[in-house]
Amino acid sequence: MKRGAQDPPVEEPDEVPVVVATISTSEKIIESVPIVDSQRAQAWIISVPRDFRPPEPDWYYIYLTSRPTRFWDGDRLLLDAKEPTVTIFPPGIEHLARLDEPAFVFGVSAGDSGEIDPSEWPRTVTAARIEGALKGLGGRPLRLMVGRKLKNEEDWVDRDWSLDEQGGVLTRQVLVNKADKFEFQAMNEGAKKAAYAHRRTTEAFATFSDIQVFWRDTKERFQAVKGPSITVVSPPFCHAVSPSGMTYILLVSNDGWGIDDDTAPCKVSG
Repeated sequence: MKRGAQDPPVEEPDEVPVVVATISTSEKIIESVPIVDSQRAQAWIISVPRDFRPPEPDWYYIYLTSRPTRFWDGDRLLLDAKEPTVTIFPPGIEHLARLDEPAFVFGVSAGDSGEIDPSEWPRTVTAARIEGALKGLGGRPLRLMVGRKLKNEEDWVDRDWSLDEQGGVLTRQVLVNKADKFEFQAMNEGAKKAAYAHRRTTEAFATFSDIQVFWRDTKERFQAVKGPSITVVSPPFCHAVSPSGMTYILLVSNDGWGIDDDTAPCKVSG
């Protein structure tokens, strides 16, 4: 169910919508950054080597790593990721991630995720493969977890992500979150800079590189953020980002209406 045309116009409250978390020079571990609220989604910045065990068993966990990483279930090795990788675990799959710095973790409540076969998880895609796919998307983000599939997207059925290119058309694999509570995407410095606003969706941008954030509340604002960092932008503010390298985006619904059809173009200078 979608609100669509019944939604109120985008308003501009008198509060700053952007929250930025970075790795400090003292190497302090930032335990978590709430996204919407700590019961809906969180992000973690890993600034020193550590073991990470998911605090909420019924969430999806998305690991964004820049160094070799191993994932374990007790004494059983689940995955040995030897290069920068995105690794996704669904709810109910016990695991421990042996993380090196810097790294990010997104955790998000997914509602009813249906029956899950542990032998098919985790799902993985290397950063190099994502970079290769982005070259063929003309500045558009690569969608990896979605509420519904679009044209040239197919179900991600194998553990390792893949795409098929025929006649200049890229068919990409996606994980479908039927509850439409969140989406997960990737973009890089080639992304088209476009300003937009959401009415009910919070965005979190995780990047190992520097990023520029533009937004408008009572006036236009700008912040240059040194990576690695997580930047969280709340609705309904008009905003745009300009990354200097690979950047991962988690979009999370603020309510039960989902995130489909919740993007409206707007304008910021910069």
